[in-house]
Amino acid sequence: MKLKNYYSFSLLLPLMFVQSAYSDNSTFSRKKRSVVWQNSDFFESIAQNNDYLCGIKKQSNELFCFQLFKDGSRLPPNETKMLGLFSKISLGGNYSCAIGTGVNYLYCWGNKLLEKDTISGQLKPKSPAIVLADKKFIDITTNTNNAFAIDQDGQLYGWGDNSRGQLANLQGYFKKEEQPQNSNNPMKIQYSGKKFFQVSAGEQFFCAIAKDAVNLNKPYGKLYCAGDNTFGQLGQDDDADEAIGKLTQVGNKNYISFSAGKYHACAVTLEKKIECWGSNSFGQLGLDPRSTSKVYSPQIVQSSNSEFNNAEFESVVLSDYSTCALSKDGTAFCFGDNTFGQIGGNPEENSISIFNVNGYNYKVRFIPQQPFSNWKFKFKQLVTNTQSTCGITKSNNLECWGFFEKNFYKDISIGNQDKCGISQIGNRLFCSSNSEVTSTHSNPWNMPISTPWASSLQFKQVSVGTYYVCAVALQGLNNLYCWTNKKNSNNSFNNFPEQMKNINNHVTKVVVGSNHACYIRSRDSKILCSGSNHFGQLGNGNNQSLNMLQEFSEAKLPDIKIKDIALSKNSTCAISSTNEVYCFGSNLNNELGIKRSLKNNSKNLPNKIPNLKLKSIEAGLNHFCGLNAENNRMTCWGDNSYGQSGSSLKTAILPNEVTNIISFKDLSLSQNTTCALDINNKTYCFGSNDTKIISKDLNFYSTEVPFQVQSSKEFKKIKLGQNEACGILKSDNTLFCWGNN
Repeated sequence: MKLKNYYSFSLLLPLMFVQSAYSDNSTFSRKKRSVVWQNSDFFESIAQNNDYLCGIKKQSNELFCFQLFKDGSRLPPNETKMLGLFSKISLGGNYSCAIGTGVNYLYCWGNKLLEKDTISGQLKPKSPAIVLADKKFIDITTNTNNAFAIDQDGQLYGWGDNSRGQLANLQGYFKKEEQPQNSNNPMKIQYSGKKFFQVSAGEQFFCAIAKDAVNLNKPYGKLYCAGDNTFGQLGQDDDADEAIGKLTQVGNKNYISFSAGKYHACAVTLEKKIECWGSNSFGQLGLDPRSTSKVYSPQIVQSSNSEFNNAEFESVVLSDYSTCALSKDGTAFCFGDNTFGQIGGNPEENSISIFNVNGYNYKVRFIPQQPFSNWKFKFKQLVTNTQSTCGITKSNNLECWGFFEKNFYKDISIGNQDKCGISQIGNRLFCSSNSEVTSTHSNPWNMPISTPWASSLQFKQVSVGTYYVCAVALQGLNNLYCWTNKKNSNNSFNNFPEQMKNINNHVTKVVVGSNHACYIRSRDSKILCSGSNHFGQLGNGNNQSLNMLQEFSEAKLPDIKIKDIALSKNSTCAISSTNEVYCFGSNLNNELGIKRSLKNNSKNLPNKIPNLKLKSIEAGLNHFCGLNAENNRMTCWGDNSYGQSGSSLKTAILPNEVTNIISFKDLSLSQNTTCALDINNKTYCFGSNDTKIISKDLNFYSTEVPFQVQSSKEFKKIKLGQNEACGILKSDNTLFCWGNN
């Protein structure tokens, strides 16, 4: 499955611009959610820093880099194809380097991956410079101001900053006031003739594993470190005010994998257990930071999580303040800073609050856990930064989580299995699904994580039906896009927006039902409909069905301009520019606003409901409700088996003003339930309580009287789906959902 220009982040539109973690107080509001991005391109290897995520495509070895926080709408991140073919890449603060394919040459970009084109002014990929052209390399690591590499002979090189002796060319210990000389050229770093196979660098320190032996074709050996030791990150019980300017052995164990964070370090022992040392200010060593701030020597990470304790690990990856380990079967376990949801789940859950010297409130989870309890993903590689974690699954797909604050919305629509929202900033469209299309996410919007994909286009309106979703784009003459979670003739899914080129019309609004869909054409405000027409719900004067979303016909409403439409299961109602109401299709439940009879059980031409003027309209399964154009009171008609039309008569009814004194400004219907938002932004619902939208009380079955729900919350807009209700909160434009979700 390809997502083309649409990318999956399993909740959705983060809208506050964050250049780098912890840069200002605005990033520490308690609006954080753990957001997931999925990308179905196949990646062989990935790397990440606080600005970019870069991935090397499987088979082609092409390098693509994503600017993670480039614009306020965040998703999808800007993508750039880099120059060259590569097998491995490392992204540091001011250095980025990669190993080329085939010849294994080393290339570096300096502090920028992109540069401005002198003619167009647009960003374009920089050309990397080759380093040590006579050598071939097997590993590379970069940090803020350093790069370290290992060639095919096991020789270790380092260059850049040497202010803490991290180039390991000194005699040993020295004080902070000493100023070792930096090096712009790669320097050999040696230790008693040792050959190395892996290297990783933190802030002003690095460590490398010697190739002392091989077991099952995998090398292992002792670990050696140099540089800053302020937090014990070199694994030495020494004065915290000192650094070590030469390679020094860490402990006496053999290791198979190592990773450096900003001020901490972790390694996988030959016995496949995780050992960590250095700073623990965020619980990144798997210890409670309230009682242990640092550890000077390697210590096995133990946990109350028995699954973690019993696991055999193959690799570990560190960000500045968090740690993730990958078990032999590909299960990820993470711990440490989770302020941005970068180690998974809701940062507010199972966490403690840590205040740093600047007074910022961080969310910390020091007990190793899987990112999301319901995930079945198995990974072969993980990378992290201060706000996110990404991994390549064993099926070579890309999964990312973290990054964002809650998403802010201006409009939402909910169906049976799908949910979509339009972001307040950027007008991006975010959608999630519980269908087979995204079965790996049990309920992405409620975890809370976000939608499986985000649009690159800007949209102004979206409608989610039972099987289809359509949206109206802001740009372009032909601005209708639709997609489906139903399998097509090729047994695959069209689960990303496709432009409806067959209609060749500019669209004002689209509404999708269970079996038919209609849109309002902009140029003349006419209705055009598609799909099932067994009851005349297309309003074209016959009962011949049309291919859903492929063929459209105009409803016969001559000289009448339409401003709103609503679709029940087998009926359609529309409001004219002068607020008259016209309906067509099934009348088995009085959906057309006229009394049903043997002669009036359906109409394939629009029928005007007398003495009724509405300014907006919504539809449920077999009933309609609208807001009165003069006083904002609610009028409903159609099926009332559960009281969903607001009458005490449990039968089909004609247009009836709901008996209450409340004026409403927004309403939404689904199946057999009706909800409305009053002028004070409070929500009232009536009808069936099967989905527990009205009450959690198992003995509360239905009501015809508007019943206040979610009384502690104020919403700007509400929408009902078949199983849940969601509202856009007035306080911050984020989404809150309830019901059987």
